[in-house]
Amino acid sequence: MESRISFRGAVPLWHHLPIVGIRNLTLRKVATGRLCNLSRSPSVSTALMTQVVVLTRNSFLLLMYFTGIMNMQSNLPAHEVDNAIRIFNFTFNLISPVGNLVRALIISMNMFSSLCRGSPPVMASYPGEITLYGGPILYLIGQSLVLFLVLMTVDHKWTAGWGHKTKLSPDAEVRLAREPEVSEEIQRVEHATDGLRAQHLERTFKHRNGGIMTAVDDLTFGIKRGEVFAVVGPNGAGKSTTIDMIRGEIQPSQKGSSLHLESIDMMKDRRTARAQMGVCPQFDAVDQMTCVEHLEFYAGIRGVSDPKRNAQQIVRAVGLERFAESMASKLSGGNKRKLSLGIALIGNPQLVLLDEPSSGMDPLAKRTMWKTLAEFVPGRSVLLTTHSMEEADCLADRVGVLAQRLLDVGTTDHLRHKHGYGFHIQLICKSAPHTTTDEMNMVKEWIEEQIPGAKEEGYAYHGQVRYNIPAHDPNADAMTVQTEEQGLSVGRLFVLLEENKEKLGLEFYSVSPSTFDEVFLRVMEKHHVEEEMAPVVKKDWKYWVKTIGKGLLPFLFI
Repeated sequence: MESRISFRGAVPLWHHLPIVGIRNLTLRKVATGRLCNLSRSPSVSTALMTQVVVLTRNSFLLLMYFTGIMNMQSNLPAHEVDNAIRIFNFTFNLISPVGNLVRALIISMNMFSSLCRGSPPVMASYPGEITLYGGPILYLIGQSLVLFLVLMTVDHKWTAGWGHKTKLSPDAEVRLAREPEVSEEIQRVEHATDGLRAQHLERTFKHRNGGIMTAVDDLTFGIKRGEVFAVVGPNGAGKSTTIDMIRGEIQPSQKGSSLHLESIDMMKDRRTARAQMGVCPQFDAVDQMTCVEHLEFYAGIRGVSDPKRNAQQIVRAVGLERFAESMASKLSGGNKRKLSLGIALIGNPQLVLLDEPSSGMDPLAKRTMWKTLAEFVPGRSVLLTTHSMEEADCLADRVGVLAQRLLDVGTTDHLRHKHGYGFHIQLICKSAPHTTTDEMNMVKEWIEEQIPGAKEEGYAYHGQVRYNIPAHDPNADAMTVQTEEQGLSVGRLFVLLEENKEKLGLEFYSVSPSTFDEVFLRVMEKHHVEEEMAPVVKKDWKYWVKTIGKGLLPFLFI
């Protein structure tokens, strides 16, 4: 009897071939969905690693499935085996597509008398019943739909409204800590028609300790058409996170955040916004193609009518004529940055996002890039992040200083006037390095008498002394606005020192205005921001549960 059943059990594998085909098709959809989801996971960096993760997971689930089946066949009483296996299949296979595959193969080969019904046993007449092929096929279809939904959610950044916290209005202490220019920028953007308008952006991440780390906190700014807006800040200030939110790679964490490109709502109509956007990320988007082929490829993607002509124009603009036919992967770091800049400028975008585009470039290449950008700026909004204060001073119409939140904003001249020292003068006596203390004291007294607010920088040494000079008289009435004629200038300081050079016994002197590096450092100092400062972690209930759990874990094994 047993041999007859085993022989007949092989028939359904071919007799029910369409059902087996449906099962294989649904399993393939499930596997494809899982591969696509994993490929977008930040913990999986390559396609090969994705395949390894999926293979490892499926192997583990397959082992667990066979272990469960064999244990029940070996250890349970005979009259309980069928019911236990049925329950196991309907529960374990909810999370195991490979378990459904194995279940279908067991049925097709009639292993463990899966097709037998009744006593004496007879072959099941309908293969589509829920306990035969119907269950695995139904489960695989459901898993395909769930994984497809997850794939669409990840790919299109769909998020549930209840998953975002409502942004609370800042309290009085936070508003008072803001610079007046930041408050004015927030009010201006609310009613502006700028090319790019970013309002109340906030982004948090889960910290490895279990708390919540704030990367960007209530950031608001606008970029007018034909304007370069530079964002400067220390490492970890949130510059790249801000660009990622504008690109649509990540979503703001709070309700109330908004992003607009002209009249396009970038958070709702991301596809249209991306068609008007050019991006130069920190990494170099190069492949196994030549420079011209890269540009033609991206021009074709953006729908440029004449990709070849556009690519040749970009090659000349960014200074890659010598390397036009060279493999992009073999270029130097600076030339790769030039190519990335060219890719960002393909297709005449309305908004250009440049995330540290000059990193790795020599001084000559930097100035070539600056000249290229200056030619492309008219009619576009350009957002530039950089660590080079010289680059921000040269290119930017306005500069925002960022350290999680916007610390200050304005033109470089305004920020230099507000936060800079004004001028630096360095004096060297004729008798140096044998200058006496009396001679140095005479020079110091004259400087402090003639130039109010002059502050000695460091200490006088061997006949040399350096002073910080404010641009305006610090003793003037705060309500009185000093004009350019009333304030100091490089020319006036030169005249003053030249007229008294012999009287003071000076051999050399120099006058220089404050650099933008000094302005940046003073803003950081004013707001108590440190380089690579530790992230502020909000210790919510999850943090405390994880911390207490780690503390109690050793006691569980005592």
